[in-house]
Amino acid sequence: MADQREIAGQRAALSPRERARAAVKWVAFRAAAVFIVLASVEGFSFVALRAPNMNINVSVSDYTAGAAELERLNNPELHPIQDMGPELDEILHPYVGVVLTQHDPAQRDLRDLGWLQRALYTRSKDRLIVALTGGSVAHQVYELAAGVLQEELAKVPRFGGREVVVVGLSMGGYKQPQQLMILSYLLSLGGEFDVVINLDGFNEVALHEPENGSNGVFPIFPRLWNARVNDVVDPDLRALAGELAYLRKQLEALRTWRDLPALRYFQTGRLWRAFRVKRLHREVDRVVAEISQPGKSGVQRYVATGPRWQFDEQELYDHLTAIWRHASLQMHHLSRGNGAEYYHFLQPNQYVAGSKPMGPDELRRAYDPGMRYRPGVVKGYPKLIAAGQQLLASGVVFHDLTQLFVNETAPMYRDTCCHFSQPGVEAIARAIAQVIRDAPALAPAR
Repeated sequence: MADQREIAGQRAALSPRERARAAVKWVAFRAAAVFIVLASVEGFSFVALRAPNMNINVSVSDYTAGAAELERLNNPELHPIQDMGPELDEILHPYVGVVLTQHDPAQRDLRDLGWLQRALYTRSKDRLIVALTGGSVAHQVYELAAGVLQEELAKVPRFGGREVVVVGLSMGGYKQPQQLMILSYLLSLGGEFDVVINLDGFNEVALHEPENGSNGVFPIFPRLWNARVNDVVDPDLRALAGELAYLRKQLEALRTWRDLPALRYFQTGRLWRAFRVKRLHREVDRVVAEISQPGKSGVQRYVATGPRWQFDEQELYDHLTAIWRHASLQMHHLSRGNGAEYYHFLQPNQYVAGSKPMGPDELRRAYDPGMRYRPGVVKGYPKLIAAGQQLLASGVVFHDLTQLFVNETAPMYRDTCCHFSQPGVEAIARAIAQVIRDAPALAPAR
């Protein structure tokens, strides 16, 4: 108490100027201390963000795609699509599995066939009708590089300078035989094509084990088929679906928040986002694993699972590859029988060993050894490449694009799944056009 009185007396003895100077020193000292702490935190964050296992540009599409279809179990006929944006929905289709519609009922065109564009054309001497089929990478080519494809195909001499119309019949998650069914469906409705381009391979081998396979669904069925059609009330499953929906919204919010100044310019904010994204990814994987456990999908009905064929790992990937090869061969016959040229391309993927040199930035952005689709690529792509040679021997114009970036050091992949940056998409479009340009003119089908 005496000490406090002494200190108070000393302060009272100071002149106003001395007291002001002391106050300034006090504020400056603490401001400097705060600045040093914040600078240290920013410096630590800067170093931490550049750690080899810190993916600050992770895309949430590979974690949400195909999982949040469980979100709306109350309506088994309508499920939200993830790769195409929140304004669109997937709906069940009796022949091709799923197609697209506008999420807002007021914007839906009930005459649309399911690809949100005109899909039926009649050939003419002034127009070259090009169908593009496949999954989300094919959809990327359609959305981001259709102009490149049109420009390059317009230069092909045998096409005579016709207007090139690209019809996008691709969608995230499509896998064979959906592309075959789409082609057959549209031809049955009177549609005509001059060129059919099929860009696929990843979904055919990467999706089954972590999705349909873990639920006992027949390999040839569309992705997560049991979740789309299983309308049995299961409180546990619905609770997990609600948790999955919540996690998905959190991930989507983080994707939106990355444009905030605190997350764009401050390393600490970016580090917080990176840790938050990683934690949410772990939670998504946990929930998906719980949903995939036996007994978590309600009554296993034939409509939800299809035939029960048993495979060991070797047999499974042989079977998946055979579906891909047979479907492509039938697309070839169907296209040629209807007077169209058919070209099949195996899409590149970063998990194909030795297919692309990656610098530190691209590794952080686009390579995750724990990515759940990676095992299917490792096990399945060698079989697809070998089956591509069989397609060539059967007369199919097949081209393996897995080595397209083997000498490319610039970043081409945008996420840890399979998707590409704008330069990568345009490079694929040009490679496709080059193959078509170099192909000999096909004799008209009889």
